Amino acid sequence: MTGEQGEKPDTFYPPKDLHLSGIRHDHLSLEELWATGQAVADEINKDQEGTPYYDRADITGSQVAQCSLTTVPYPLPKYPTHAPIDGWPADKDARKSLAQDLAVAAGRAIS
Repeated sequence: MTGEQGEKPDTFYPPKDLHLSGIRHDHLSLEELWATGQAVADEINKDQEGTPYYDRADITGSQVAQCSLTTVPYPLPKYPTHAPIDGWPADKDARKSLAQDLAVAAGRAIS
């Protein structure tokens, strides 16, 4: 299953710590977004630098909130716009369902 424009639910499935990393952006080019995403992944995974940054999608904070999740500002030293998606349920099937909902919502997001 994909979102309306091909977004994959896996893009939104949270890692084991249930903090799905994200950044707030307004004026970054696509190249800058990918570079920032990789740099944030490297910062978060310092002990595993070079951890691949596999995917990205645009979604609004209100769309995240409509899925009963939250975006929480969590600035990193070099990346003050880091804001993970939090509030994931403990149940794996419920997380999968929310990831699908976010993928559909991202298909409707306006960049």
